Amino acid sequence: MGYVNRVGDKKYRIVYDLPRGKDGKRHQKTETLVGKTKGEAEAYLIRRQEQLRIGQPIIDEALTLGELYKRFMDEKRTYLATTTLERYAELYKRYLHPAFGDVRVSSLGQANLAEAYSKWSEQGCDGTAVSGRTIRHAHDVLRNILGWGVRRELVTRNVASLLRGGDLPRAIKPEPRALSGAEVKRVLQTAKSPSNRARKRGGLSSQSWFYPAVAFSIHTGARRGEVVALRWSDVNLLERTATIRQSLSDTKEHGLIFKEPKNGKVRTIMLPSTLARILLEHQEVQAEVKLARFRGYFPLGGERSTNGQKTSAFLPAGLQTEDRRACPIGSWSR
Repeated sequence: MGYVNRVGDKKYRIVYDLPRGKDGKRHQKTETLVGKTKGEAEAYLIRRQEQLRIGQPIIDEALTLGELYKRFMDEKRTYLATTTLERYAELYKRYLHPAFGDVRVSSLGQANLAEAYSKWSEQGCDGTAVSGRTIRHAHDVLRNILGWGVRRELVTRNVASLLRGGDLPRAIKPEPRALSGAEVKRVLQTAKSPSNRARKRGGLSSQSWFYPAVAFSIHTGARRGEVVALRWSDVNLLERTATIRQSLSDTKEHGLIFKEPKNGKVRTIMLPSTLARILLEHQEVQAEVKLARFRGYFPLGGERSTNGQKTSAFLPAGLQTEDRRACPIGSWSR
């Protein structure tokens, strides 16, 4: 059952019944057609009813990218990492929404994407050119949104997947450079001996954990979030090993959070004797701090200590994850 109503000049609204749901109740769908005659609207209604009869999915041709993005994020929010969701939201809000947010997905074409990408490369969204790498990241988000829409039978095609590498701006990947032996020695010496200015201001480099954290990063190649999330229970100084089980991230929505390491892979790495000695000395220093602040010691991460709190390998005493302003890791991990 369905009907057509005229709501304006060459503007009609069609209403038709959908299959009854599990609740057994009647459900209807309404679509507004613009620029159509009454005969065209009636033919459109018949086509929709035939699609329902044969079990073909109904595609909402008026669906905009903004509406599709909202549905996409509502579902992805249940299982994607917070940092990934925030990156999606950032790229969509800054690039995709201004260009395509109000555009109907059914009318989105390859030419629309190529034109937008070219504009971003030359003048960006605020007069500043956007790098090819960022444009490719935004394109990947768009491709994921449309691909999800196709799988959910909300749209008929993923136009972003039709573009090939040559159709996108070139992403210049910076060439990695390893520090020389002299540079490594200079970095470690600087981290170990902070300037008087840093000591007076109580900067990060003046904290007792800073030097062993830098040393751990240099000797193991661990990522920043992995270094500051390391617990003493993950370190075996006798066997000279450390197991990377988690990473610490600073998110806009939830503040500091622990998550799986990159690619979700736990790994155990060998510690050189030099690093093992540095960690042992730091453990002794941390034990002295704990003893001096026994009642007020609230370090981040790690295993339970005798006062019911947790012991972290690098974070200083008296700090909790909720205190983003006081915790040096909060600013360090940005």
